[in-house]
Amino acid sequence: MHRAEALLDQIGKLVQRIDKTETALRDREAELSTIVAFSNHSAPSKELAARLESVLESTARSIGAVAAALYLLDEDTTSLKLRASYALPKSRFLSPARDLPSSLADLEALTGNAVLLSDIQAAREWHSPEPYRSALVVPIGTTSMPHGTVWFWSDRVRSYGASEIEVANLAAGRLMGEIEQSILGAEVTAARQLAKHLDAAADFQNSLMADRQILHEDFDLGGWSHQQHLIGGAFHHWNLNQQGKLSVAVGAANSNHATGSMVATSALTLLQAFERIYPLGPETQSARLSHSLRSAIQAINVQHCNRNQDTWQLNMTALEIHPASGSAVACSAGQMHCVILGDQGIRHVGSAIRPLGSNPDDPCKLGRFTIGSGEMLVAFTSRMLGESSLDSRNPSTSLQRFDAARMFKFLRDWREEPAQDLASSIAEQLPALDELESAPGDRALIILKNLR
Repeated sequence: MHRAEALLDQIGKLVQRIDKTETALRDREAELSTIVAFSNHSAPSKELAARLESVLESTARSIGAVAAALYLLDEDTTSLKLRASYALPKSRFLSPARDLPSSLADLEALTGNAVLLSDIQAAREWHSPEPYRSALVVPIGTTSMPHGTVWFWSDRVRSYGASEIEVANLAAGRLMGEIEQSILGAEVTAARQLAKHLDAAADFQNSLMADRQILHEDFDLGGWSHQQHLIGGAFHHWNLNQQGKLSVAVGAANSNHATGSMVATSALTLLQAFERIYPLGPETQSARLSHSLRSAIQAINVQHCNRNQDTWQLNMTALEIHPASGSAVACSAGQMHCVILGDQGIRHVGSAIRPLGSNPDDPCKLGRFTIGSGEMLVAFTSRMLGESSLDSRNPSTSLQRFDAARMFKFLRDWREEPAQDLASSIAEQLPALDELESAPGDRALIILKNLR
């Protein structure tokens, strides 16, 4: 009972950790999206605000203006929001954005022309945002990519000469340069921070994968998992559970990158939790062999179904092996293959069910088999070899590249080599993963040899 409560507590903590990770990822993506276009910056940094105000102040003084303001278009280009000012009340930043269609002076300036309002009171239809007597309006950006307007006000009726207009246009260019430099700096900082987070996530995910330790003197294990990106949904795992059985799992999520990594981490965490549980009560060896594996697969299936997302579906082959006898149980969920190579040829082992996370009521079927002396078990994700049929009776139907038939021939020809060397050689003969491909391509492989 205490073990069950401890397991439930572990599952609850896992759910909380996954929710926090998803929220952090969503917040991170939203933050990065606001960096792309500076019109989305609702509150410039103090340093940037000071630099913008300095440009406005120096320009205003040089052309005889008493106040100035920078307005930037919103993302929908339907309104103008105050982003920086000189000699205006700070409360102006709390004012709602100005409607662009009714801002005639801004519309004219956005076409690339400087607008001169020598007497604002006599030209109210131009809608000056501030109640001064005269104004000069220049665009910031280009006619093909307008970003906003810069206003300079005077407290008296006056005109502006060509030299003053040129100074104002130069100031608009300086303002845009300051903003672009700030955005570039923010993007570089964000990219560096994101790279650090991804490196940490990759290190954590790699720590969950199987290592090269020898679990049993009669069995040799090797394998790998390769991601399209720095992190992903592929995984390979082996361990000795509390019953002294070999616990092996390999697979890949239906999603890649961050979501795939969370799916794989969730599955591995649950699998490792069940490996630490020893079944209570009198049970036969056969029942004990399948108890923890069946429970783990059912828990992963239910947990991923609770996410209510297809992206949380998982392809996985999981098996348990009794080292002394070679008897085993296995289950392949989704697009997976699990075969044994021996003197009698190739035989598929284990059972086949839908991807985990498809339906919480799906039964967990386990297939029983024995891996005999000198035989080799190979389990891998289907996408590793593309759309190969893996029909051992008709190997010519496989792909023309390094396909299932060629892989099995390679394994038979070099079966005396260590399992890890065989796995690494297969990886070298596969095409490189395309990081730009949107479809998930994460792949994984495990090779287990009975050395008796």
